[in-house]
Amino acid sequence: RCISHWANNSSFPYVLIRKEDAQLIGAIGIRINRYKADLGYVFAKSEWGYGYISEATQTLTNWALG
Repeated sequence: RCISHWANNSSFPYVLIRKEDAQLIGAIGIRINRYKADLGYVFAKSEWGYGYISEATQTLTNWALG
């Protein structure tokens, strides 16, 4: 499903991997529709409070506005 979304430019999902140990910690995605964008994420509760979502949200927003 993710591959087909990327292929038709309907949404852009990413997995979030912790750099230190390559552990999967969540996912984030953005759906762009003309002049509106929806951003959402799922994230391991054990990883809350480390700034990962802020970093991923900023990176994805910068990419979308790019």
